[in-house]
Amino acid sequence: MQFIFDLDGTLLDSQEGVLDSLKYSVEKHAPSYLDKLHKGLIGPPIRDLLGRIMSNKDLISAISIEFRTHYDNKGALKTKLFPGVYQGLQELSKGNTILVSTNKPLVPTKKILDLLKINNFIYNTITIDSGKFKNKSDIVKKILSTNNKNNSVVIGDSFDDYESAKNNGVDFIYCSYGYGYVDYIDQSIVTVDTPNAMFKALNRL
Repeated sequence: MQFIFDLDGTLLDSQEGVLDSLKYSVEKHAPSYLDKLHKGLIGPPIRDLLGRIMSNKDLISAISIEFRTHYDNKGALKTKLFPGVYQGLQELSKGNTILVSTNKPLVPTKKILDLLKINNFIYNTITIDSGKFKNKSDIVKKILSTNNKNNSVVIGDSFDDYESAKNNGVDFIYCSYGYGYVDYIDQSIVTVDTPNAMFKALNRL
């Protein structure tokens, strides 16, 4: 089997670091927007994320730059694995191919995967800035173009992840414990509410 994982909200508990960097950046440039920050925003690239709560492009640009610097140097270091993820990946990597599709840029992604020591379980990691990708669908398309599409599954917590599977004709497992919203997800798909339940479902495939 080939498993294509999202990171934030699926394998990584990144809430503390992302929100910390968001609050720092927004407070510095637009403190009136602080009350609009919540964990449900986590997932998309920073400019798309900010575009959900504000429309001023100059402000979005300034906050994005501030966020990137703070997150790459401080926020990323607060990232943790969800309970059971290390052991789950370790077991799943035996006889299966594990890949990562993420909206995170390469620099913090590499730092986080090295810090959490899960690189050895991952065959390849494709970040949003590692090619001319507009979204997760483009990333998954690239992965499937260079790896066997048969027996592939996308695992994630957001509508973006769901679309990346649907648009590329592969199965999807929705992680409801993450930062996305179940209201946006097709109710016919497999839904898991803990990382342990997710790995159990994957090992049954």
